[in-house]
Amino acid sequence: MAAALVEYCNLDKGTKWSDLRRQHGYEKTHDVKWWCLGNEMDGGWQIGHMPAREYGLKARDSANQMRMVDPSLQLIACGSSNPGMGTYLEWDRQMLEECYDQVDGISLHCYYRNDAMESGAAGDTSKFLSFNLAMEDQIAEVIGVCDYVRARKRSRKRLWLSFDEWNVWYRRAAATGSASWRRSCWRKSTTWKMRCWSAAS
Repeated sequence: MAAALVEYCNLDKGTKWSDLRRQHGYEKTHDVKWWCLGNEMDGGWQIGHMPAREYGLKARDSANQMRMVDPSLQLIACGSSNPGMGTYLEWDRQMLEECYDQVDGISLHCYYRNDAMESGAAGDTSKFLSFNLAMEDQIAEVIGVCDYVRARKRSRKRLWLSFDEWNVWYRRAAATGSASWRRSCWRKSTTWKMRCWSAAS
């Protein structure tokens, strides 16, 4: 179905799915070039959750099918859903060993809170405001895994990062925290092409 969705969005006309888009009232193509191959597939809460190597094989197959429809796509593999996962970095390594040459980027997610949940600071505001350094560590760690797999495969391709879910969840310090995280993103800007700030709770 991934290839069918690309056909629906990006092909002009003359195929089953492009003609269906036109029937839906959209004559012009949507020209979607950046595609995530799933979301947080390492998480047991996700529909379709699977082990890293199985996901890597599925991502590789999906990427090949999608590029047969539109070779210009930029494809993003699901990295670890957050650094607190027991499979953090090992998931990324195993998954990339199966699909490195078929994808262009890898996703990173993390939410920073001033409570005890997830990456929380449990009310310690000074610790909370230093979490931007944890973001920089996460970026460096994922780059390290990408470079390791690249070296093992002797690939010329370098993956870029898509930090496509992150936010600061603490209203009182949100402005200061957000500024710190954004500075961290800019300091590491040579490694990523996309970052998305998710809505705060």
